[in-house]
Amino acid sequence: MTLATVRKPRMRVRSRWFKSEQPKSIAEIAGAMAFILWRVAHQALRNMRAADFEIDAGPKYFEFLSECLVFLTQVADRIAFERLPDQRVEFTTVVANRLAETFADNRRELLEASADSDQKSAFIDLFNLRLEDYADFDRDDYGRLRYLAQKLSHVVGPHDALWVHEQVMEIEAPQAVEIVHGSLRSLLGDAPPPSRRQSMMSGE
Repeated sequence: MTLATVRKPRMRVRSRWFKSEQPKSIAEIAGAMAFILWRVAHQALRNMRAADFEIDAGPKYFEFLSECLVFLTQVADRIAFERLPDQRVEFTTVVANRLAETFADNRRELLEASADSDQKSAFIDLFNLRLEDYADFDRDDYGRLRYLAQKLSHVVGPHDALWVHEQVMEIEAPQAVEIVHGSLRSLLGDAPPPSRRQSMMSGE
């Protein structure tokens, strides 16, 4: 395939509270963040499919999605490490569990998976495994992007594997990370209210 940047319709990501004067609990912030991460990861997957990467609407679809979700969660966890040192564990635990529940529900519904298949636990196991791996990169952002691309290269079809690194490391992952940083800052009250133009995030 010939790699080309695909122009995407815009995705609206809301990351401001309706009643900003009311303090929000860590669980509320984490729940909102989990919703945003789900949308961002799902968008990255749709972008890859729109760019003609071979990601079948089956198990591979959810393998790709789970790797993206884990990557984005560790990005949020690193922000929490700096901004919420005393509440980081609670924050990341809520985020991971909310995503695990959403992931499991969607996978069971779309693939009609057996009720005996505990997809939530499988997602949490993957998250714990990958979190240790990502921790090895410390502040090496390039290393984390390369690691994500490596994992995703095993999900796409063989003829797409060579292109995954460029698409993921130069386009999809950096954009997703930027949205995560901006959204969490906004949820924590660090960023001014975005303009209508700024609130429109690139994506499908």
